[in-house]
Amino acid sequence: MEKLYYSINEIAELLNEAVHTIRYWEQQFPFLKPKRTKTGSKLYTKEQFNKMQVIQKEIQINNMAVAGLKKKVKNQNKLTDKQIILSKDEFMEMLCLFRSMSEVLIQEED
Repeated sequence: MEKLYYSINEIAELLNEAVHTIRYWEQQFPFLKPKRTKTGSKLYTKEQFNKMQVIQKEIQINNMAVAGLKKKVKNQNKLTDKQIILSKDEFMEMLCLFRSMSEVLIQEED
């Protein structure tokens, strides 16, 4: 059975990274912000662990600096926002087309 949450020590061990490195990544990437227990312990989800694996790969294998990786993530988020705007534009275009078609159909019935 797969765990729902991992402690910072478990994450550090699984990634073979120091705990302070995980804390640094958490500060640099808001999407890594862990849940906290009543005693203040940090708990990370499997999704957050997977994201940390990607960060680690980018840093170690692709020699990317954390600053560059932050910029890359920010640019990907902007791209997503543009896609949402385009989707809205396309929807509005389709809505206008639908209205025009319905007006034509109503006129034909009369």
